[in-house]
Formats: sequence, structure tokens, C-alpha cells
Amino acid sequence: MSGLAGIVDFRQGAPKAAWLKGMARVQGPDQKERWAKKQALLAGPELAEVEGRVMVGAFQVYGAEGLRSRLAREGLEPRTDSAELLAQGWNHWGDGLLERINGDFALATWDMQRKVLVLARDRVGARPLYYTWLQGRLAFASDIRALLTLPWVSKELAREHLAEQLAFRYVHAPRTMLRDVRLLPAGSIATIDAGGVILKRWDRAKMCPADAEEPPEQEVQARLESLLDRAVGRRMDQGGVGVLLSGGGASSAILGMASKKGPTRSYNVSFSDGGQDEASFAGRIAKIYGSEHQLIRLDRADFVRALDQAIPASSAPLPTPAAIIQWLLLEQTEGVVLSGDGADELLGGSRVEELMLELRASGVAANLPTGLRGGMGRLLGRRGQQLLVGPERFGLVRHVGGSNIFGQQGRREVLRDPSLVRPGVRRQMLEPLYREVRSDPVNEVLHVYQRGWLPHNSLARARQAAVSAGVDLRFPLLDPDLLDYLDMLPGRAKVKRRLGRWQSKWPLKHINARELPPRLVWRPKRRMPAPLDRWLRGEGEAFLWEQVSAICQDPHKIFQPDAIRRLAREHAAGDADHGAKLWTLIFLDAWLRSLG
Repeated sequence: MSGLAGIVDFRQGAPKAAWLKGMARVQGPDQKERWAKKQALLAGPELAEVEGRVMVGAFQVYGAEGLRSRLAREGLEPRTDSAELLAQGWNHWGDGLLERINGDFALATWDMQRKVLVLARDRVGARPLYYTWLQGRLAFASDIRALLTLPWVSKELAREHLAEQLAFRYVHAPRTMLRDVRLLPAGSIATIDAGGVILKRWDRAKMCPADAEEPPEQEVQARLESLLDRAVGRRMDQGGVGVLLSGGGASSAILGMASKKGPTRSYNVSFSDGGQDEASFAGRIAKIYGSEHQLIRLDRADFVRALDQAIPASSAPLPTPAAIIQWLLLEQTEGVVLSGDGADELLGGSRVEELMLELRASGVAANLPTGLRGGMGRLLGRRGQQLLVGPERFGLVRHVGGSNIFGQQGRREVLRDPSLVRPGVRRQMLEPLYREVRSDPVNEVLHVYQRGWLPHNSLARARQAAVSAGVDLRFPLLDPDLLDYLDMLPGRAKVKRRLGRWQSKWPLKHINARELPPRLVWRPKRRMPAPLDRWLRGEGEAFLWEQVSAICQDPHKIFQPDAIRRLAREHAAGDADHGAKLWTLIFLDAWLRSLG
């Protein structure tokens, strides 16, 4: 499966056809539809020209009949081809078309008369779109490496973004790790003409107010079940569908609904050298729903092989080893496959219990007398002082959102140039996201995960793995109707306490409880097995030191070799768990080397 690409020269020059061909080769054989006229060259799997507008895109539209019906009601004769339909819709509604699309997309539309190019990306960022603007020329592509085939686009590292990469394991769009390349943010459009690039969000954040009344539980469950069932149905294939069955609540619910509509295949991963995983739970769930189940067993050799393949094919440093596991898993699938991605960001994930305990403590602290609060703050230090602030703007005060791998001191130790440490980077990245909404503390945190972790980690690695495997990966939980409903639910409808434990995805688990035994529904969810510890120790120690040696060669002169060797020694000896830090460094260094 390929993406879209294009070059527009706003200086009235004619881009070279060879440039576009080179970009297309990087992005795969499906990029066969091409359009060229004077200053614009466009290519992609879907392309159409309608009434002076060229539309090119990589997209999956669900319920296109709804778009056609709306156009017909407004006096137009709707087109049948998907790309033509979107071009027609843009001519009629402008960028208002985007909020009417049910699906995931990366689009470019060229207005031939006004000489204006617009790039657009779906609201959650399920499909990437990179661009570069240099000296009056704009080039865009789904894969960052396609842009790097252009002779006028540099591979120079954006050093000022190193602190962000080390802290979060990704950088937030529109930034990337390359000086000349930008990533269009999810839910945004870029309007480009001879004057330059203007970015704006077309998707407006919508969260219920902090004092919103909680709907009755049964009403929430019924509405969620109806919306998810419809979203699964929209994404089903006539020949059956595969489901990535993690064993958790989201994938279990998706499998249950899909199994009632047609034949299903389910997939789960396990490791041959032991360790906790979800394989036994997933197998039992698959049996209950009558799914043809495949357990994929992986070992260290599989991981290393995939590592060598995945890194050169990635548009950014891999965020976690889970990206490699996902790569290996999707290699074994085929056709249309459904994923439960988005559940943690919409209904709460693995950090919920910790966050809820902190939130409860901050609520208690907010009611203490002012003098007592001040004295306790002086005694407790920075972490304790955060708890004493109170629950309002809970996530903002604590800068909760995404990974927190290298803190300020950790960055100071591993980076050679002190000016690159950026002490306030976490606050600088998260505060604008928190200020987009005013809701209850749970919803505010979930919003920030939707705007950060979801597009830059979860969906980025899932999409890259699916493209490489040639799989049509779809995300029912990210259906726009479902997103709208869940965002308007108060946090206390999503996270509740049961038998002394905080449970995320509360209404989803109640839906599952109708058909699955309680021990499968309410058990603590294990994370996807990731070889952070055991594959960098013992037999994996040789691999660790091979990677550390490569990092310490440091062709970009950015690291402190002694500090990285110390991390490796402490981790290999079991004196500390530096797995997340070491993998972050390994992936960053390997990706930079893969650029050549």
C-alpha cells in the first residue's frame, strides 16, 4: 500500500518528473495515479480532477453513501468514484468537507485557478503526511524518506528537538527530527500558496464541561455498544476480517461484534523464552467467539531480524520495542485487520490506577488549611507539592502525557551539548494541549494522550507496520461518531472503582461481561510483552553492547559516551532498569544511521 506525494513550484517553474518518480518508488507500487501540469506534479493511489480541482489522497472512507446523500440533498449530482466525490465535496463545502468524512485520510488538493495547495490529515492522525517548504517549492509525501530523495531536501538533524525526542520518545507535529521536514499535525490543514504555509486545525477539541452530569450507566453502555457495533460493521470485509486480539477489553469487544457479522481470524503474540503475556487469555476469548485463532511465537532472533528491517522503513525513530512486535505480528496477517488502538486514549489505560490515587490525594490536600498545606509542601519536595495543588488542572500541573523517559537530569548526562537539554521541554510541549480543553481531570489527561501519544506513538507504529506488511489495518474505536460520543462523556463514566481497584474502560468492560466470564473481563491488563529487560541482559547482553558501541561512535557528536556505557553496565548487571532509556537511544541512533 502506498501513500501520496507531490511537488508544487510556486515560482512558476516546472518540477522535474524524475523527482516525483523517485518519491513514488520509495512509497510502493500502488502509487500509480499521477497528474502533471506546469508547476504541479501529484501522485497517489487515489487521484481525480473535478471542475478545476485535483484531489490526491491515501484514504479509506466508510459510509461514502452518506456524503453522496448530503450532496444530493443540496442539489448536486454526486460522483461515484471516491476521489472524485471528495474533490466535488471540497468544491462545495471547502474544508468543511473534512468533518463530514467518516474514515482515515491524508489528502492534498490543488486549486488550478487560484494556485493554492491544501494538505489535510484526519482528526486522529491515522495516516501520516510530511511536507517541506524551501525557496518557493513545496513537496509532500506519506513517507519522510520519499522527501529525502529530492536533491534540495537536507538530511540534517534538527538538534533542537533532541530533548523532546529523549523525553517523549517522539516529537510533536509539526516538528520532526529533520531540519527541513515537517509533519502535518493530526486534525489539521496546511494552506500553501506563493506566500508560504499557513497551518490551522480543522478539528476542534470537544470535551464535556467539568460539571457535566453523568448519564445512567445502562444508557452509556447501550449507546457505546450501538456505536461500536456500527463502526465494526463499516470496517468489515465481505470475506471476513482479522482482529489483533490483545486479550484486553477493546479487542475483545471488537472480536465479539465482528464474529456476529462474518468469519473472523484472530491473532496474538507470545515469546518462546517465557515472560508474562496475554496468550492464554486471548486464546480463551477467541474460542468463546468461534474465531480462527493464530498464536504467533517470537524469539530474540525474530526481533533482531525485524529490527534491521523496520528501522530503515520508518519515518521517525521507533518509539518502543512494541513497534517491532507489532511489525512481526502483522507480518503473519492478511487482508482487512481490525485493531483496538485508541481505547486507552478514549477510555483510560494502564496508568489509570496511579493517576486516580494521585487525584484522590490531591482532592484531600486541597481541603487542608492553608498553613498546613504550606508546611507539608516544604517537607514533601516537588512531587509532594504537586499533590498539594489540588485536582483542578490536575494533568497540566503535573505535566502528565506520553512517556517520560529522560528527565532533565538524564538528558544533561547523556547529551554532549548542555544547550540541547531544554529543562522546560515537557511543560512547553504539554501546556498548549491542556489549554485546548476545559473538562474534568480524567478527560483533560485523555485529551492530551489523544493529541500526543495516539498519533505519534500508537498509530504511527501501527500504520508503518501495516504498510510494510501489505495489510489493510482499520481502527473501529476511532470512528468519528464514537469519538464524539466518548469525548462528551465525563471521566467518571469511563473510570470507576470495583472491588478496591480503579477500572478503566468501564462501559466497555460491562459490554464484554455479557458474554465473557468475569475473570477474563475484570482482571488487570498486562501490557504487550516488550523485551525491555531480559533481551538486554543475559544472552542479550552481547546485543546490548553491540548497540552501545554503535551509539558511542556518535557520528553526529551529540552523546556523552561514558554516560551511555554507565547506563548499559547498570542495566546488564541488574542494578537498575534502564531498558526504556537504552531502547530510546538505540532506536534514535539506528534511525539516524539508516538515513545515510
